[in-house]
Amino acid sequence: MKEFLKNNYIKLMLIFIIIFSFVLNIVLSFRIIPIRSTYDDFQHFYDMYIWYEKKELPVTSTRFELSDTYEDEFKTPRVPGGAYYIFYILCYKFGNENLYAAKIINYFFSLFIISLFLFWLYKRLGLFVCSFMSPLILLNGYLVKSMTNFWNPNISLIFSFIFFILLYEYIYIYIYIVETLIKKLLYHLFLFFQYWQL
Repeated sequence: MKEFLKNNYIKLMLIFIIIFSFVLNIVLSFRIIPIRSTYDDFQHFYDMYIWYEKKELPVTSTRFELSDTYEDEFKTPRVPGGAYYIFYILCYKFGNENLYAAKIINYFFSLFIISLFLFWLYKRLGLFVCSFMSPLILLNGYLVKSMTNFWNPNISLIFSFIFFILLYEYIYIYIYIVETLIKKLLYHLFLFFQYWQL
């Protein structure tokens, strides 16, 4: 055991940093979830609950501006598309119609996506980069805030981690294909010119 620790103490320290970041994020988030709310939250919950009671698929999203929750419901312009409220309704339904449980489901969903991103970072760039990035990502105040509450821009932020993975892999594969095609083309051109000289 001492030999193992002696040879791998740097790896163990890097893994400890990653685990510590996750634990600190979970503790911090569960301290924030019960006390985090704004006027926006009540408005979003009201709008989501109206769609939930109608049992219809939302076709409009949040209001463009903060307005009176009840009186300006039909006067205030809205963002087209209902993806935000669909996600909100799903979490609310899975949380057994409990807002606190819905926030916890949203938190673990967000943590799952960020874990996928960190795992991809580990596979693509190694343990050192992953252990360096995990505290920067998991303990970022804005990210913790977005993981612990329902707000329209938060979903975009969380899904941007998946978008980054897909964009990087797409560009990486595209560059690989282009380089391979150029190499094959040059190979065939050289072969052609070599044959032509004979």
